[in-house]
Amino acid sequence: MVERDRIHILWVTFFTAACIVGMAGCETRRTTLSTGPATDSAAPTGTVGAEDSAGLTAEQILDRMLTAYRTAKSYRDDATITLSYRQGGRMFSDEAPIAVTFQRPDRLRVRAYQVTLASDGQQLRGFIADPSTRNIDGQFLARPVPERLQLATLLDDPLLADQLGNALVSADAGRIPLQLAFLLSTEPVTLLADKDTHLSRLEPGPADGRDCLRIEATTLQGKFVFWIDRQDFLLRRLEYPRKALVARIADDQEVKDLQLVANFHKASFSDAADPESFELPIPAGAKQVRFFVPPPQPLPSDKFGKVFDALSLATPDGEKVTSESLTGRVAVLLWFSSHAECESALRQFAEVHGKFADEARLAFYVVSTEPSAVSHQQLRELLKSWQVSTPLARDVAAQGRDLLDINNTPTLVVLDGEGALQLYEVGVNPQMSQQLPQVLEKLLQGEDVAAAILQQQELEQQQ
Repeated sequence: MVERDRIHILWVTFFTAACIVGMAGCETRRTTLSTGPATDSAAPTGTVGAEDSAGLTAEQILDRMLTAYRTAKSYRDDATITLSYRQGGRMFSDEAPIAVTFQRPDRLRVRAYQVTLASDGQQLRGFIADPSTRNIDGQFLARPVPERLQLATLLDDPLLADQLGNALVSADAGRIPLQLAFLLSTEPVTLLADKDTHLSRLEPGPADGRDCLRIEATTLQGKFVFWIDRQDFLLRRLEYPRKALVARIADDQEVKDLQLVANFHKASFSDAADPESFELPIPAGAKQVRFFVPPPQPLPSDKFGKVFDALSLATPDGEKVTSESLTGRVAVLLWFSSHAECESALRQFAEVHGKFADEARLAFYVVSTEPSAVSHQQLRELLKSWQVSTPLARDVAAQGRDLLDINNTPTLVVLDGEGALQLYEVGVNPQMSQQLPQVLEKLLQGEDVAAAILQQQELEQQQ
């Protein structure tokens, strides 16, 4: 889904169980770091002075870092993850919290993306801030904490596991905050597992006011850089390569100078946390749940069934495509831009058009959102290269945006013979060529598809 003005940053859900710590391999030989289960033993071991770290290999440095987290009695930070990039000649920056406070064995406070979570040793409590679903319909997590708090305690709730992840990072790169995995995982961490990946030391440098050792992990996704405190082996910063981000961002040629960096500000093993920091009162009226129940997905538009009688588009030949000219016919419209992500949607749309080529009661148009500076001929050549012969209309006046709230492409819109919105679909639907014909057949038979969609949504909400 491509937003015309800039990337839409969503610090939301996705979790991968395949690689808890975050890298699918980082060494020239297959190696499993020998860090066993977290313990209640004393403070981190194996710290060395600046003069002693020069002889350590990259693997030894990462091994000591993991050991420091596994043996720490306490930990706290004020961590954030920041995405910065240049698009359309402008610089943008978006930041989200991934802060963690922990006291072994079972006290925890997390603020990560939309999640606030706390364990006081007795109960695990939390909520997900999401205005679109009224904070998951007011659900508030409250369940007993097991004898030892583990990473699995958090990840056995699918929705919580999703919301603890970063939707911008590909599954292969790991999505949950790294310090949670370092502190809570009870299994040996296979951090260096891919024979095609190379680990090396870089020149040291400062991060968060501390002198850091730097480890570069060159993977198939690119180069990750770990900034590890020379004194206490805390991770101070992690730099992600571009290819570690989801493809829709990593492959977007309009996005320049793309950087994703996690900064573990004020990270410390020694700062004791106030016991009250692990408390999270249950709000009055909250719906207490042991596991979050996913709410029904909101409809992509709140205009289902609404009649649009002021639509006005135009073909390159000057023909007007208006609500009046479409009266009595089902209008099947696909808004698109020149971005490559629209190609597959247009190909499917053209396939459906071909199936109904002789049906006079249907009017198919692909609707370009490109500005007038893009010529008719350029658009024709683009459609030809994509093997799309469906009639072209242009929306230079941005009527799709103003009337139908179309801000992303591709967006599929179907209006019945009276101009009422019957179908609204944003993004690439891999099953469009199979599903859209079924909708059109129902509309041709006089069915009110929008009414059925609204009824189903109400039923799901009630359930």
